[in-house]
Amino acid sequence: MRSGLYLSESAQLRYASGAMLYFAQGMPKGLLNIAVPAWLAANGLGAAEIASYLAIIVLPWAFKLLSGPLMDRFEFLPMGNRRPWVLGAQLGLVISLCCLMLIDDPMSQLGMLTALGALINVFAATQDVATDGLAIDLVPETEHGRINASMSFGKSVGWAISAGASGTLLANYGLGVAGMVASVVCALVFVAFLFVREREGERILPWTQGRAATEHREPPSFRSVFGRLNRVLWSRASWTMFAIMFLYGLTSGYGDALMPIAAVKLFGFTTEQWSQLVALVHE
Repeated sequence: MRSGLYLSESAQLRYASGAMLYFAQGMPKGLLNIAVPAWLAANGLGAAEIASYLAIIVLPWAFKLLSGPLMDRFEFLPMGNRRPWVLGAQLGLVISLCCLMLIDDPMSQLGMLTALGALINVFAATQDVATDGLAIDLVPETEHGRINASMSFGKSVGWAISAGASGTLLANYGLGVAGMVASVVCALVFVAFLFVREREGERILPWTQGRAATEHREPPSFRSVFGRLNRVLWSRASWTMFAIMFLYGLTSGYGDALMPIAAVKLFGFTTEQWSQLVALVHE
């Protein structure tokens, strides 16, 4: 199995891969954060239950800082520094989205839906950290602005398309079909990135031929990593940023929980209409 797609050698490939992977990250947000709350509201679920569902499924994104030390500590360099983590998280995203087919009645299985939503976001957040690490390792400083723009574009398009399509699928076919469609799209991204390698000579899969293109370095201990992290977190700049992000999250989270309920119950929007409106406004 041979491939000439090396991230270290092509800026266009780096931009395309970043946009593609971030597009996949946007799929769960459009489905779980936009379409599903409106669908639950249309089926009579109360504001408290919907707010609790949203609060739990977004929690994995708050703990992304724990993923980085794990990726530094556990490596498989024959496949690249970050690529194994990207592929593993993307595969987890595919499987967990497919598991939404196990929910027959979301209204009576809200706990299971919430748990699966959190699991899906664990993989999405892990893929996000691994993709960022990939960019830090391979993207020259002069390309940072363009790669950030490519990633942001991919994620915005991904969740906008997912929101619009998921609203239609939920209203007409149910959660299982919506989850399967999202899973198939993420599977296509997985297959496409499978043939992209960080550097020439590395393996495509663990059992194929290839070698590590970078030297193995003894990873830092968890104690030293979290010691440095702790010092950064207690700095004045970090606390200022925490305050800003907390206030932003408070207001945006309040709106995210109430808007689909108000749209459906007060203004008469259908799940499909609300999801497509949010997708259109965001794009």
